[in-house]
Amino acid sequence: ETLCLKERELCKYFEPGDHVKVVTGAHEGATGMVIKTEGHNIIIISDTTKED
Repeated sequence: ETLCLKERELCKYFEPGDHVKVVTGAHEGATGMVIKTEGHNIIIISDTTKED
């Protein structure tokens, strides 16, 4: 079955342990591992600084 959806009706789903890269905003280019999800926000631990 094919679904037709608008972009604003979709969101990306992340789980703890996923490796991510920030593609826009103040932390653009940062990479790290997801340690916690809170609604539509995630907390990552940085690959370079090891800070969340």
